[in-house]
Amino acid sequence: MASNFFSKDNTLAVRLTNDPFCIYLIRYLDRPIISTSANLSGFVTPKSFSEISSYILKKTDYIVNFRREEKAKYNSSSIIKIVSHKIKILRI
Repeated sequence: MASNFFSKDNTLAVRLTNDPFCIYLIRYLDRPIISTSANLSGFVTPKSFSEISSYILKKTDYIVNFRREEKAKYNSSSIIKIVSHKIKILRI
C-alpha cells in the first residue's frame, strides 16, 4: 500500500468516474487506481494536460500518453466527508 494512502487526519477520498478510458483501465487491472488530483490543494484545477503543474508531473510515477490535447468536459469532482454519520460538503 502507498505510504501516503491516507491523509493526515486518517481519511481517504474515493472518486467515482464516468470517463470511458478510466473505467476500462480499472476493469482491465481489476483493482482501483490510487492517484492524486492533477492540482495542489487550493490551486485551480487544470482543464488540459498542458495546464498541469510541472511539480505534479515530476512527482508522478506514470502518465498515460493519451488524450493530452483534450480540454476537460467535466467539472471538478465533488468532495464530501462522512464522519460519525454526518455529511460535510468540502467541494461541489
